[in-house]
Amino acid sequence: MIEQSSRAFGEPLVSSGIQAYAPEIMKASRALGAAPAKSGLLPALVRSLVCLRAAQIAGCPF
Repeated sequence: MIEQSSRAFGEPLVSSGIQAYAPEIMKASRALGAAPAKSGLLPALVRSLVCLRAAQIAGCPF
């Protein structure tokens, strides 16, 4: 997971390190991330826009 993060972002993300050492946190994080798509309550475009806006608010570069 840390290697994937490094390849994708140029350096490992802090969350990747935490999740790599605590598999239960990684499992919960992935389930939380997948929940909106699984629920079917929001169209894919709206989910993408929500993610984009959340990244902007957090100062994420993408």
